[in-house]
Amino acid sequence: MVLSDEVITVPMSRMKSMVVSLWVRSGSSRSQLERAMSHYLSEGWVVNRTVGCHVALCNKPVRSVLDLDVRKRIQSMELPPEACVLEVELVSGGRAGVARKIRFGSSSIPCPWSEHPIEVEMPVNPVIWKSAKERRRAPKHEEKIVEEVRSLCGGVDASWAALSVSGRGPSLPELSLPSRPRYVWLSTVFLASTEFDESAVRKVAAGACSERWPSGWFLSKDPVFCATPPSSPAFEDDVWRLLAGWARRSRGRSSGHEH
Repeated sequence: MVLSDEVITVPMSRMKSMVVSLWVRSGSSRSQLERAMSHYLSEGWVVNRTVGCHVALCNKPVRSVLDLDVRKRIQSMELPPEACVLEVELVSGGRAGVARKIRFGSSSIPCPWSEHPIEVEMPVNPVIWKSAKERRRAPKHEEKIVEEVRSLCGGVDASWAALSVSGRGPSLPELSLPSRPRYVWLSTVFLASTEFDESAVRKVAAGACSERWPSGWFLSKDPVFCATPPSSPAFEDDVWRLLAGWARRSRGRSSGHEH
């Protein structure tokens, strides 16, 4: 279920944004971003604005869209037919106040867009970061966020996802780094059951609140999603090691397909 209009209970000027970084598994001619976008379009969302580039630039190693010369960016109110879509803004019911932005995430190590995670930015009521008493003004708001993430991960066949306000998820080459960079936040994550060993996930889950979904596990030590977060300072680093192992396996599968 996609977040409904009732979630927007405060003026947009006071809204905060939560970013969901996720890895959409390949397996079709569409890009990871296009698959995430298609999920929202199937839920009734409408394209409001797009940013893209010529298809010849899709495999150029970049850190972010800012690495592309502004003259080479294609901005349109519609999906460009012959372009690589890098960012799309979707609206609900044609109202710009209720929006989702889907884009390729950034990477500290230049790499092709196919090695960047996908980011979905959604506005959320800032009351969820306040005390439990104050959160009663927005009942079940965090549950609605979780519902959207669960629907998104299942709808696009995601390998993993990370929810954050101030950080982001890692790119594929970043997962080769010896330790988790400070800008990568993994305090709330989804791990697909088809990609991660259950016994390994259970060990990590001991340091967080956990919920079993049909497609995997939702783990969090964030007070927003975990009423009594366990004291486990190593949780994010443990998740990092799981993702690093996943990245090595993914590269191995890609190499195998090439030979």
